[in-house]
Amino acid sequence: MKVTARVVRDDECWLTYVPEVDRYTHAHHTGVVQTMAQDLVQVMLGERLERIEVAIEWPEELAAPVREFERLQVEAERARNRAAQAQRDQAPSLQEQGVPLRDSGALLHVSLQRVHQLLQPSLRSEDTRWWSGSKMCSSARSGSGTSRGRTEGPRVACTSSSSVPGG
Repeated sequence: MKVTARVVRDDECWLTYVPEVDRYTHAHHTGVVQTMAQDLVQVMLGERLERIEVAIEWPEELAAPVREFERLQVEAERARNRAAQAQRDQAPSLQEQGVPLRDSGALLHVSLQRVHQLLQPSLRSEDTRWWSGSKMCSSARSGSGTSRGRTEGPRVACTSSSSVPGG
């Protein structure tokens, strides 16, 4: 069941009108507006909570700045992705020009280890990401490849926790 919660700021709370039940409820902070609207619908119509979907309508003076912020966040994420791709593209180019790895790191504003990672062909794909707190990682030994006379160590590839069974 879909319902609308029309929210306005009252003196000390967020007054919420749900037209589907023609009733008001209130919330002390924005984080509970949806829950309060769901509870109101449950009490008034006897609908199960998990079946109640709430579309919140904020006052325009609040909604407009939030939409602008969200638009800028999307734009920033796209710029970060383009920058990361440029970094992945430039690391091999610098190596081909004979630039030492440490200097490549300084030019690309990353560590020596990160430059080495960027130069691994299997790690430059868009599907593989390096470990971060919310990622599950697995190790894979590389073959007998060498880098300046040294044997490569284990490589660690990560997948999103949502693609891991039980994750």
